Amino acid sequence: MRKYFYLLILTTSLSSCTSIIMNTLIKDAKVENTNSIKKFQKDNHYDTSNSFIVKADTTTAMKWLQKGIAGYEIYNNNGKLLQYIGTTDCGGIQFQYFLQDKLDSFKVDTTHSLKKILKHCYNYQNQKVSRKDLPQTDFYVLVYWAKFAGRKFGYKEGVGELENDIKKG
Repeated sequence: MRKYFYLLILTTSLSSCTSIIMNTLIKDAKVENTNSIKKFQKDNHYDTSNSFIVKADTTTAMKWLQKGIAGYEIYNNNGKLLQYIGTTDCGGIQFQYFLQDKLDSFKVDTTHSLKKILKHCYNYQNQKVSRKDLPQTDFYVLVYWAKFAGRKFGYKEGVGELENDIKKG
């Protein structure tokens, strides 16, 4: 079965209130905005067409930061989360199972949806994003990335490796 993917890259933009949290948790933390994140991606020749910003305030920043460090999520064509139910904790192996059509290693989680995630997102033109703005595809792979998490190396390791794995199929 040939799968069609749409890779979404979510970056975390932190409001100024969150800078206090960031300064205590991460050395030399800097508040990012749409322009600084877009500039980083363009300066490093990364495609920004599938990139969206997650706006975080003080109360939600830690949730998004954990996702920003944690990796990716896979959603089916109905926008429902696919949760891995196998025995390995390695995200790379889990993703390989997915790419190899081992979909019996995943279950549909109806409580989490792409629609709910996109409610917190906007594009680089500062417009809200919804599922209807995305192309119809078999699966959506949502990659969480935060600029502070490894900068260029972190982007290549997180986003770039998933892009390469998808292209190899």
